[in-house]
Amino acid sequence: MEKDNSNIILNNTSKVWCMLKLNDLIINKKNHLELIAIGFGDGQLIIIDLSKMVVYQEINALDEIYSLTQFKNDNNYLIFSLSNGKMKIYILNKNKYEHLQTLEKPKGLKKGEINKVITLSDGNLATC
Repeated sequence: MEKDNSNIILNNTSKVWCMLKLNDLIINKKNHLELIAIGFGDGQLIIIDLSKMVVYQEINALDEIYSLTQFKNDNNYLIFSLSNGKMKIYILNKNKYEHLQTLEKPKGLKKGEINKVITLSDGNLATC
C-alpha cells in the first residue's frame, strides 16, 4: 500500500465487486471515523479510513465478495454476500469488525452465489 495526503493505492490486482460508505463510527466525543468498505474478487474486504487515507481493517472472506450492507444508522453490523452462496455477518467489537455468524442458502438452493444482500427498513435482510 502506498499513500499520500489525498490518495491511497492498494496492492491488490483482484476485481472490485462492491463498495459501501459505512455509517460513521464514533469512537469518543473527539474522534469519529469516516469509513468505506471495498469487496474484492479474491475474498479480501478492505476498510479504509477516509479522514486519514489509511487501511483501517482487512478481512479475508476466502470467496468473492459480491455485495455489502449495513443497517441504516447502525454501525454495529457489517453484512456481505459471497460467491459460494453464503452471507457473513460481522459485528463491531472495540472499534474493529469481528465475525459473528455465517448464513447459508437453504439446501435446495445451494447452487450459485448470493449476488446481492440489502437491509430493509423493518430490519430484515433480503438477498437475491
